[in-house]
Amino acid sequence: MVPIIRRVIRQLIREGINVNVTLLFGLPRYRQVAEAYIIDVTQAEHVLKCLPTLGIGIDQVTQQLESEGVTKFKQPFDKLMQRCGERKNI
Repeated sequence: MVPIIRRVIRQLIREGINVNVTLLFGLPRYRQVAEAYIIDVTQAEHVLKCLPTLGIGIDQVTQQLESEGVTKFKQPFDKLMQRCGERKNI
């Protein structure tokens, strides 16, 4: 695999973006990508273990993200459903 592709895939995975690598070239390339994935997962686990020393509670962060995400989804969804109801009555 071209080194730049490997770096890009690693960066995307590090950022939490799912990357489908099942169709990448042959077995040796797939192995390289799998190894990069394992390295980045290991690094992510290390970061998660360090969060409490920085005063960051992952459970609290997760709860806040879930709450904000639901709110950000619910408002536009409610507007969409209202518009659908209006169109249905036309």
